[in-house]
Amino acid sequence: MHVAVTRSPTSVWTAQQLREATPFEQRPRLLIRDNDGKFGRQFDRVAKARGIEVLRTPVRAPKANAVCERYLGSLRRECLDHILILSERHMLGVLKEHVAHFNRGRPHQGIGQRVPAGSASPPDQRSKAYIVATPILGGLHHEYRWAESRNGRARLPAQAFIMNTDGRSQWMDQVASTGLMCPTSRLPVQLESQGQRSVFLRAS
Repeated sequence: MHVAVTRSPTSVWTAQQLREATPFEQRPRLLIRDNDGKFGRQFDRVAKARGIEVLRTPVRAPKANAVCERYLGSLRRECLDHILILSERHMLGVLKEHVAHFNRGRPHQGIGQRVPAGSASPPDQRSKAYIVATPILGGLHHEYRWAESRNGRARLPAQAFIMNTDGRSQWMDQVASTGLMCPTSRLPVQLESQGQRSVFLRAS
């Protein structure tokens, strides 16, 4: 998915975005757009030169472009309604991060709660695997993946959030790429000896 930001969209700008969204002969067969004046003759010329058939939606019929409208609604509800945008550069960075999360980490009901980019299958239960949580957009969302342990220790980023079987939790710092360090004694901790069932990890 191609995203771009500008304060003053024009027909020249939209035509350039179509060029950037279809590089190296990577183009769709059909392109659905509304009747906004920003899609001018230059936009149509670029589409025709790339062999893309442009379909215009009827006036005041957003359901005719339901996929685009659905994503824009998700973008507002899940991202933009929660973030104070400070500049065009900030907006572009937020959009790119959300698009990456939307494709690789957000479950989609239409494909059976899977992600479009695919996800790794759960490892063998005997491998003492742990769950890694990576914050997205400053912690607004999280992505979860499997991380296998080695010699009874999980491979962790800078910080880890440990969930104990009795419901208690504590922060622990990494002592090495394959171990944990207790925040008080600064000693390595063997996860299996503490009875923890799952580990939630966060980057510092």
